[in-house]
Amino acid sequence: QSNVAFFPLYPMLVRVLSLGGALDHRIAGYLVSLGALFVATVALWKLARLELGDGADANRCIQFLLFAPPGVFFSSIYPESLFLASLVGSLYFARTQRWLLAGLCGYAAGLTRTVSVLLAIPLVLEYLLQQRGRFDLRRAETWRVLLCCSLPALGLLTYMGYLGWAFGDPFASSKAQAVWARHLNWPWFPFFHLNHYDPFYRTWFVCFAIVAAALF
Repeated sequence: QSNVAFFPLYPMLVRVLSLGGALDHRIAGYLVSLGALFVATVALWKLARLELGDGADANRCIQFLLFAPPGVFFSSIYPESLFLASLVGSLYFARTQRWLLAGLCGYAAGLTRTVSVLLAIPLVLEYLLQQRGRFDLRRAETWRVLLCCSLPALGLLTYMGYLGWAFGDPFASSKAQAVWARHLNWPWFPFFHLNHYDPFYRTWFVCFAIVAAALF
């Protein structure tokens, strides 16, 4: 059941880029990860420049992203950089009122990570803030934007629908991930279960947490 444990967008891109086996899958994986990381850094810089109004502060945001210890996974054969690119792209396009692009990026995020369904919340809030008292459910435009905001959840539902059709169980991915004891937890869970980690990673995690708190 290991195949269904992984959300489909990243392995699909790797398979496409490998050109039917002409290119080694590992090389294709690195290219997908690094390409997505490049897109993510550009989108984050543009979003930070839009929010902060200063190129120097936007540069610092990128530096914090790339030099953070977990940043090593952005250039590994993991979908983290693809998820980050989809997430930041969705927020940037929503901030600039390009809702269809924001929704499509959200849909891509929904095909990459389960937690992407939560992306609908900031998208809807951003739209409400942009309207500032002009929100009206009687307008067709409002429903179009809300539909775009729901696309992250639709991405997850698409994969669940495929699992239900192909394997007879829309929750097959969650059940397969349980083999590795993977499940959703509260953000503070790791701090109270440090004994679950290898001593090296435990020390690394605590040091990173302290630095992150100091930077914050």
